[in-house]
Amino acid sequence: MQKQIRFVTSNYSTLQGLKAVPIGFCLFLVSLWANNWSQPARNLTFPIIITLVSLLAYLWIQRYYSKTFGRVQRTSTDRAIEWLGGGISGLLGLGAFFLDVSGKLPVSALGIVFAITLLGEYLRMIWNVRGRFLKFYPLLALVVFLISISPILGFTDIWGKFGIISPVYGIPMFMGVLTIIAGFFGHLFLMRALPQQMEENNV
Repeated sequence: MQKQIRFVTSNYSTLQGLKAVPIGFCLFLVSLWANNWSQPARNLTFPIIITLVSLLAYLWIQRYYSKTFGRVQRTSTDRAIEWLGGGISGLLGLGAFFLDVSGKLPVSALGIVFAITLLGEYLRMIWNVRGRFLKFYPLLALVVFLISISPILGFTDIWGKFGIISPVYGIPMFMGVLTIIAGFFGHLFLMRALPQQMEENNV
């Protein structure tokens, strides 16, 4: 039980999974919108509105967690590692996206980066705890990786069957769906863990 308490306090921000839901929806809807354009879009009203609504939803959910569960004081080391990992992942993801747009690779660089990020995030979360929590993270990483390299595995038209014209749009849509799923699972874990922790503190 001590491992679970340490895991929750070390990863409290990450476990606030509902904050990932508007991010996932934004990624999915903007990618779906872009998929419907055969030429570069000139009217960006829809993605701008979706992004703003997602941002407001994120802030509202963050406030909900603060009011409902309170705040956890994290160590500066934990915060530094999380910010560093996020910054590196963001830069790699941006570079991978432009690489995918160029069409120079038979695989999705963005999907591979996302898979590595999921696995890296999982290892970061359990590193100090030495426990096995949220085991679905490595599974999701494996699924994303396999789909990202599906063309070299012989599945050349996997996205066309769903009306998606390119992996450039399909992979971000899939990432959005997985972000939502991971967010809900993280929230459920937090909901189950916190009552147990509170009961122990009240004994």
